[in-house]
Amino acid sequence: MKRILRACSAAAMVASVNIASAGGLWLNEYGDFAGGRAAAGAAAGVDNAMTIAYNPASISRLKGNQLFASAGAIVPQMNFDIDYSTPRNGYDDGGNAGEVAAYSSMAYVHDFGSDKWSAGIALVPLAGAGFEFQDNWVGRFQATKVDLTVMALSPTLAYQVTDKLSLGA
Repeated sequence: MKRILRACSAAAMVASVNIASAGGLWLNEYGDFAGGRAAAGAAAGVDNAMTIAYNPASISRLKGNQLFASAGAIVPQMNFDIDYSTPRNGYDDGGNAGEVAAYSSMAYVHDFGSDKWSAGIALVPLAGAGFEFQDNWVGRFQATKVDLTVMALSPTLAYQVTDKLSLGA
């Protein structure tokens, strides 16, 4: 009986596997210092005002007013693979469709002069895409140009309940 149950469980797991379809839209690099350690401990760290993006409650541990700002550019190389095209669609790969895109992030934390209360605001990039293929590329009936930017504006208020517990919203 156990053997049948294990076999059925294994079959159910294999049957429920989905194909991963990655679009490459998520951008979780804010240009902050946590990126230097692969964001390990970012939710607990209090390096600077950008801690607000990882854990709103952690801003209650920052002292004084702090401003964080960063900017950068993404220079993508995007080519389409046309190995499985047909004469009807054509064989043009559209060239390098990647478009240079700027990104930036900022965070500000205000210390009210209180040991308990802090407030802040963060503007962070979440996702984006930008490409422009030539007009005669194989996928021209689906898309030739895309410009997409998704950013989050997050006002935050934090209260330090005890030395070891802070709440943030």
